Amino acid sequence: MTTQGALQGALSNYKKTRDPGPGEPAGHGIGKSRGGLTTKFHVAADLKQRPLGLVVTGGHAADSTFMHVVLETISISNGRPGRPRTRPDRVIADKAYTGKPCRDYLARRGISMRTDKTARSYLTGLTLAATLIWTKSLV
Repeated sequence: MTTQGALQGALSNYKKTRDPGPGEPAGHGIGKSRGGLTTKFHVAADLKQRPLGLVVTGGHAADSTFMHVVLETISISNGRPGRPRTRPDRVIADKAYTGKPCRDYLARRGISMRTDKTARSYLTGLTLAATLIWTKSLV
């Protein structure tokens, strides 16, 4: 039998979580997860790592459920008259976005997608992208 006095160290953060309560609106981006009250940033960026679309949610939010929301926040004006660009040509994503709803959404919008299911292939893709970014910046 273990008594409370025999416990060593701090309690798990998971046990310390609290509900944000009625005073915290859903739009504030605070949610419960194993680490306590957390926030998650969902970002769409170009190959030069410039943010194009941003969404803030509670930390418990699944990445894949907010993919379409992030992509719909993209609005890029090139300085010429006319509508700003709102649709990327392609999406490079990790395995969190391989679900059918994500693939169907991109297919309906005519966006090609590359996902990597293993760390090795994902690292290879990131290395290639980083190489292209550095090569372009040296010119």
